[in-house]
Amino acid sequence: MNTFEKETEKFIGFLNQHTIWVLATGYNNDISARSMSIINVSNKIYFQTDINFEKSKQLQKNPHVALCCGNYQVKGHAKILGSTTDEANMSLMNHYQKIHPDSYRRYSKREGGCLIEVEPENVQIWDYINDEPYIISLNLVKQTVDIKKYE
Repeated sequence: MNTFEKETEKFIGFLNQHTIWVLATGYNNDISARSMSIINVSNKIYFQTDINFEKSKQLQKNPHVALCCGNYQVKGHAKILGSTTDEANMSLMNHYQKIHPDSYRRYSKREGGCLIEVEPENVQIWDYINDEPYIISLNLVKQTVDIKKYE
């Protein structure tokens, strides 16, 4: 297994174990961030929200997003997949229900509920190698890794 594959596998493992991430969205000079209940399916990140919320409006104008949790930072491209009750989204919503049953129960059937997909493009990991700080940068589009010691 090469270094890119190893670091990507580590990222996916972290993503599967940590299901609350901070999502940042923005348009023009209006930037906002909030905690989101997420799931990982086929190395894409999904969450539900309301189509009328600020984050949805920002995503419609600017699909570039950032997420962070712990020492992981993700940049990616988001798209609205439609209503949380759409037949096309049922498989994803069933998975969401298993991971976040309370959130699913409270919000999934509400009018305006929508499902968002984020395709991660870049991941930055702050890590320690032999007790020394490193910044590991994954480019998931080009499938490259850059590991630099933090000086």
